[in-house]
Amino acid sequence: MVLHGRIRRRLATPAGRAQVAGTALALLAGVLAVPVMGSAGPTEAHAQPATTTACTRIIEGSEWVFDPCIPEGEPLPQDVLDQLEELRRERDCRSTTATTPPTTTSTWSPPPPTTTYPPTSSWPTYPTTTYPSYPSPPPPGVASVPSFPPSPTFTGTTAPPPTETTPTGTTVTGTTPPEPTTTWSEPSSTVTEPTTTTSWTCPPTTEPTTTPPTSTPPPTETTPPTDPLPPTEPPSDCPAEPSAAPAVPDGGTGIADEQEDKRRAAREDRIDCRNPNNIPDRGDATVLVATGDSVTSAHHQWGFGAGVCDRTSADFRRLTGNHAKFSYAGKYFDNLNPNVIEYYNFARTGFGTGDMLAAGAAKLDSCTNAWARPFAPVPLADAVIRKAKADGHKAFYVTTGGVNNTNWTDVLKQLVKCRGMEFMQNAIPRSSIAWNAIGGRAGIVTNGGGCTLRVRNVAIFGQDFFHRIGVPRYDGPAQAAGITRDVTNIVNTILAAGADKIVWMLYYDITPANVDLGNFGWTYVRSFAPAWVAGLLPPRIAPANQPLIDPMWVGAVRALVNNLNAAIVAGIPANRKVRAQAAPGFLAADIQNTAIGGSPHPSAAGQTKLSNTLNAAFNAI
Repeated sequence: MVLHGRIRRRLATPAGRAQVAGTALALLAGVLAVPVMGSAGPTEAHAQPATTTACTRIIEGSEWVFDPCIPEGEPLPQDVLDQLEELRRERDCRSTTATTPPTTTSTWSPPPPTTTYPPTSSWPTYPTTTYPSYPSPPPPGVASVPSFPPSPTFTGTTAPPPTETTPTGTTVTGTTPPEPTTTWSEPSSTVTEPTTTTSWTCPPTTEPTTTPPTSTPPPTETTPPTDPLPPTEPPSDCPAEPSAAPAVPDGGTGIADEQEDKRRAAREDRIDCRNPNNIPDRGDATVLVATGDSVTSAHHQWGFGAGVCDRTSADFRRLTGNHAKFSYAGKYFDNLNPNVIEYYNFARTGFGTGDMLAAGAAKLDSCTNAWARPFAPVPLADAVIRKAKADGHKAFYVTTGGVNNTNWTDVLKQLVKCRGMEFMQNAIPRSSIAWNAIGGRAGIVTNGGGCTLRVRNVAIFGQDFFHRIGVPRYDGPAQAAGITRDVTNIVNTILAAGADKIVWMLYYDITPANVDLGNFGWTYVRSFAPAWVAGLLPPRIAPANQPLIDPMWVGAVRALVNNLNAAIVAGIPANRKVRAQAAPGFLAADIQNTAIGGSPHPSAAGQTKLSNTLNAAFNAI
């Protein structure tokens, strides 16, 4: 492909490449690769997911992807500095003069073709002289060369003395011969010794000397899979809305008007309804209200992707990552309580307890959907419950919350990226992965750190490719007190609204979770790598379910979840209407195996288990 000069110049800098990649993503739905010239040889520009926090930089001739981004001018982590120092040593090894063989120069003058001597009968007889043989040049790396004996020089204008010692030590005698008319000299040699300046031992190398093979970008999907949970239809059996709100005297406080505003806003999140006249028990008509995070919302990813919420479902509200019919609360409505006449779900993926209490309209969830409501989730739930009680109905409330007060989802997201790259390292020639954390790989869950994939370029002077994932240090202990405080405020608000039953669903053990690291790793590495690296990958890869939580991390992760649940339980007031419900035991099949965003959210089977647990909890109150 021929590029305009301005585009080439723009692609030559990381900032320009990011701009061009962003423009390309707006135009194309696949990976776009165009050739550019880097500081150390040819490479390719490559598109990155538009919503990722990663960035690409060229540092000392090598291409780096940093996730999260480390912008120009920011200090580099110590593991990156160590890797750059190793690169410098490797380049010193390739450019050292220690392997340069010595040079030898020789000069000599051949004798004339014929020489005439005066006639004589008494010429002395000279034995054949043997000169020392010159050794071959020393092998590479030998710093000294043996000394050679001095080279003899003979001049024909002066007769040799009666007695002389030849270079071999042979003594000859005779009379002075007549003067010859020829001069000649023995060849002499000048040897230049090699010098070495390296200060470390170069590792063995098998760097090829051939040019890199031509590779083509991996194929794109011609028939991508489709969402098995297409958006649902809006509820059709809900009560008709009054044309105008009835006037309610409020003594000039405006409270009645505010409650009506909240109820109207809440209807945006009314997921389903039943006609009260058609339920089995009219006297048991119930309004179900849910708040919470991605477990309740519910976050369902049906494919793989490296961006934010790729291939993730939505219901009729078109809020990616929030499929309220897939939720255990939706399954409770559909399958377990036929007397629920209205089902509201104000949960959002990525919301913490603080968001549940006070999210503003501009608040973004984890899939970058704006909350877009004039009131926060808990105030809306409060208004719906009050209206249900005023109408003579029961009101059930369920929620999750607390994990997003911490950075656990960020830790887990980065860890699954590392796991995906670690798996694919086995499929990429000339690649390696390094883990950097206090306590090494085993300590990265609680201490943070990072992992770096390196792919060595097949061209000896080409750019290597590095992809570094930063893993933040888990901050859960610092957030525990805030979680407890918010839980108390939420439950007391719902109690004051008049809810009949309140269940706070605690978090389940995620250590049984599996991830298809084959397909995720293939998708993830391919999304960020330049074309020459993507070309090293197989065109397709078989599924390879592997534990999301490496066995060496299981103890730390279970302790983390248990401590989070303890902070929640500590905030729940003692009240017969309230229950903190332990989660059911999950198997691998109860958790999604997709990434980024699927695992460790519940699968359809997991949501069904949670709905059964919720039903038992409501029945126990």
